[in-house]
This record gives sequence, C-alpha cells and structure tokens, in this order.
Amino acid sequence: MIWDYRCIERTVSDIRRTPTYDMGARLNGTLYNGHTTEVGYSLMVGNGTLAKPENDAFKWLYGDVYAKLLNKRLVLDLYADYTKLNWTANWHHDRSMIKGMIAYTAPKITVGVEAFMNSIMNDDIVTTKTGTDTITNKAMAISFFARGRIYKDLVGFFIRYDNYNPSGNNNNSLYTKDAPLTATYDPNTKEQFFTAGIDYSPISKIHIMPNVWYNAYNNVGPVNNNNGYDLVYRLSLYYVYGK
Repeated sequence: MIWDYRCIERTVSDIRRTPTYDMGARLNGTLYNGHTTEVGYSLMVGNGTLAKPENDAFKWLYGDVYAKLLNKRLVLDLYADYTKLNWTANWHHDRSMIKGMIAYTAPKITVGVEAFMNSIMNDDIVTTKTGTDTITNKAMAISFFARGRIYKDLVGFFIRYDNYNPSGNNNNSLYTKDAPLTATYDPNTKEQFFTAGIDYSPISKIHIMPNVWYNAYNNVGPVNNNNGYDLVYRLSLYYVYGK
C-alpha cells in the first residue's frame, strides 16, 4: 500500500517471489493506537504456495512489526520469514528473509526506501578447479520510491529505482560453473530497475499512466553472456473496481 503502484510493477521482494498473500493461519494485533502513534504486529503460518495447492510438507513462518509515528505519517516496518525447502540427513536447504522499510506518507507526497536480504542455505552448486561444492547465497536488494500529486487529484507522478545483488556474499567469477536451485534467485546476474511516469485520473476510478520501464542486467557469474537491458515505453490503463 505504501508504493501503491503494483499495476506498474511489483515491489522489489514480490518480484523475487516472496509471497504477498498466502493460505494459512494469521494473528494480527495492535500493541498501541493513539492519536499520533500506532504500533502493531502480524504473525502467520502458511503454505508458501500463494493460491496454489501445497506441494511439500514444509510451512512458511511469517512475522511483521510496524510503527506509525509523527501523526502516523512516518511508517517503519520490519518483516521476516523462514521456510525449509528440502531437509534430509545430508542436505539442509532452507531460506530466510529479513526486510525493512521506512517511508513518509502525506496527502501530496510519499517517499520511502525498502531493503531485504534473503539467505538461501546450500542452494548454489558451484564447480571449481578442485571439485564441486554447495554454498549459501545471500541475495540483497534496495528500492527507493516516491509518488505524489502534481495537480489536485487529477495529475500525479511516481518514480522508483531498485538495485539487486543476487549473491552479495560470493565471488561468482571464481567458479567455472554456477547452478542455482532456486530459479528466482539466480546468483549470476545483477539487476538495476527504474520506472517513472505520470498518473492522469480524469475520474476517481480511472487512471491513465504513460510510463517508462527499464531493467539492466550485468553478469557476475562464470559465463559472461547476460549483459544488456530492457527498455519499454508504456501506456498503462488502470480501473479501480469495487471501491
């Protein structure tokens, strides 16, 4: 809700397939709610498969705490999750994410920054001159965003920049082969993403949004064959249904 432009692009962690919704049991609570401050939490045990049937015996554990300060305009959020992916006597394969966000939101402008580190244990099978090994990847990303109003409720703007490092703890150039087990966290390619646009709303439920969408790729793995970028000029139409 802070970024508020999922119709343009998902948040930086959502792109990497951290579930934004799931089926399970959740407990929400408010620790304090005053005129200027609110503090709350959310705990959940879920399947980790979104709306699809569960395909393993492992559950996802989610936890989130937030605080709204300064007349509830400054938002602080800390999130963590954990799940086993495969678990045998000889192979412990799991993932755990920690994510933080800080944003300031007001009627005319919202600015924020979101960052995460996702540790995927024993997920990357690497080959060196001395043999094969399984290593842990720590994928990291940071996202800066802003949105606001230019003229009343008629014209607004949005802008965002993401920097994604899929293997911040490893020097992938040392390997002759690098084979990740989790496809959405390929450790071989760094990415930089940028989007910006205008939000024209002639009536409250209709949004006409000319925007630019850019994603650059920089290979950091043993095979240097994935460098370049995608650049798209778009006209996005969005209708708000049911509000």
